[in-house]
Amino acid sequence: MKGKKKDKNSGAVIESDVKEDEGEEEDEEHGILVEWNRLYKGRALTPSRIVERLRDNPTEDDIMFKYDFLTLFMNTMVEINKDGRCKTDFLECLGEDVAVEDVNWCKYICDRIKMSKDGWQRDSTSKYFNGALTILVMLYVDRTLCGDINTVRTLSPLSFWTKEMLSRRQIWEIKNGGFGKGVLREGYVDTQVGVEHVMKEDKMKNVEQMVDEYGGEKKNVTFEFVCG
Repeated sequence: MKGKKKDKNSGAVIESDVKEDEGEEEDEEHGILVEWNRLYKGRALTPSRIVERLRDNPTEDDIMFKYDFLTLFMNTMVEINKDGRCKTDFLECLGEDVAVEDVNWCKYICDRIKMSKDGWQRDSTSKYFNGALTILVMLYVDRTLCGDINTVRTLSPLSFWTKEMLSRRQIWEIKNGGFGKGVLREGYVDTQVGVEHVMKEDKMKNVEQMVDEYGGEKKNVTFEFVCG
């Protein structure tokens, strides 16, 4: 059964699969969150404190690790709190009846990205952008074409867009009139299809090379395409 809970401060909705046979009492819903909060008593919760705890517990893989990872990811990659403290409101939307892996995190992150411009003003020194900048950069470079960089996807965006490739893309755009002038790429192409396309192009080049080596003479050249 699909369930929805709203983050009371951000307004974003968290969708998840709710198990019907488990209770929804208030104490049960917040039991894990209370226990997790006890791990960080005494000082303000910051990303550095979470990193420190993860380093001190390298083999931990229980629900506490999941809460640590989610909080660290949300507060570094999705939305940064301007005072440096971690936002944990989204954790209140979870409970004993909601498994972390069943939550529609993609939708939640997309909702947060849409809201991230609220309160931001261009060129302001006090109202700066604190949203999902890394994710937006990844979407931008992967969904637009500039020159001959990544014209055919043969790797996932996270694998292809290394620091070196981002630097190459940046240099190309600056030299060719600035950012935001690339061509919007069409829909995603299946990785295997992309690989086969490149392989076929390479094989055709081999055929042309063989023909050139024969001096343009007509020869019986047999070439077989092998498709997986």
